[in-house]
Amino acid sequence: MNLFFLILTICSMFFLLISMKENDMINDVLRRKFSFVCLMIIIGQSIDFLIWRVNLDFQSKSNVIIQEILATIDLCIIPFVICYLAHVIYNNNKIIRLISKIICATNIALMVMNLFFHFIFSVDKGEQYFRAKYWNVYFYMCILGFIFLLYQLHCLTRINQNKSIGSFLTIAIASAIEIIYIFSTPFSGVVWIVIFAIFDMIYVYYVNSELSIDGVTLLLNAKNFRNRIKTINFNTVVIFADCNNFKFINDHYGHIEGDIALKEYANALLTVFRKYAWVYRRSGDEFVVIFKPNIIDLLISSNEKKDFNSIMTELFKQLDSNIEKRAQKVHYLKLGLSCGYGIYIPYANSNFNSMDSTSTKFLTVDEAICNAESYAYRQKRMNASKFEKIEKQLLQEISNQYYV
Repeated sequence: MNLFFLILTICSMFFLLISMKENDMINDVLRRKFSFVCLMIIIGQSIDFLIWRVNLDFQSKSNVIIQEILATIDLCIIPFVICYLAHVIYNNNKIIRLISKIICATNIALMVMNLFFHFIFSVDKGEQYFRAKYWNVYFYMCILGFIFLLYQLHCLTRINQNKSIGSFLTIAIASAIEIIYIFSTPFSGVVWIVIFAIFDMIYVYYVNSELSIDGVTLLLNAKNFRNRIKTINFNTVVIFADCNNFKFINDHYGHIEGDIALKEYANALLTVFRKYAWVYRRSGDEFVVIFKPNIIDLLISSNEKKDFNSIMTELFKQLDSNIEKRAQKVHYLKLGLSCGYGIYIPYANSNFNSMDSTSTKFLTVDEAICNAESYAYRQKRMNASKFEKIEKQLLQEISNQYYV
């Protein structure tokens, strides 16, 4: 059976490595890191196979020593692979990286000491593994490694605006199964099969996330937006947001600063609307926000004294306020966003009366989007003189910096 697990793991890794090589969604650095994880899983499965082979001939004391050394290496690799995989999928948390390194270093030190003092596990001449007094220390380190892995996945899921929460929960369940296996049968070949299954799910989840996320703003991208509007069958609000005079920022500050502006505007939209909606970068300097199911009812029920137009006006004020705070450090953000919204009510829900009767309702998503765009561009034209004044102030700042 152990030989079957080894062959299965090697073949599966071979096809996964081919898939990585042909996948343009991951860069060379990430491809090497994922490939290293594959290698470590193969090594772990190979060690389990060697442990099984040594068990077939358990006649000498030297075999016991070999058995203990192989088991020690195996128990060192498991937390290392878990922590390294957490580092690979989301590399923005220095504290998590530091704690992961401490876990791996501590585990290796304990396992080396165990070869001499056998306080974590031991092997007798009857092919039996015994968990010693402090076996739970190793088990808790594995649990901590899985917690960090799930936390990193949570960070990736959050960037993806919880769009794939089902996949995250599946990986969490598989991780729980792995923890149970480590506790019950730590030297079973099944342990590495489950680790491979978790890695495979994480790799697929990571690639799907990359396909969904805009590379500059880390919002959901245009392709995701187009797919979403094809499947909307619930009452919703569509918000269109356009950067005011964005060409001015690119022309006078450069395209790198233009990307920074897009990121700041995107983060402002997420800050205000994340709990209500999905936020997309549709194209260039245009953003779209689509409210999630039942959010309209929730907003109206929690603001009974306000009509829906007043609720949306309040949300737009929150957005303007957030951008103003950001503009204190990044001055060209003063140009801000022009926003508009349209309400989409599917034909099946056309008798929906929760909104103020004066609110315009549209029976197609495209109509709602067009209305939101018209509203936003109308706001932009009305504030044209205001934007010109801001541009003059910014030009003066640029001039002062140049001469200083």
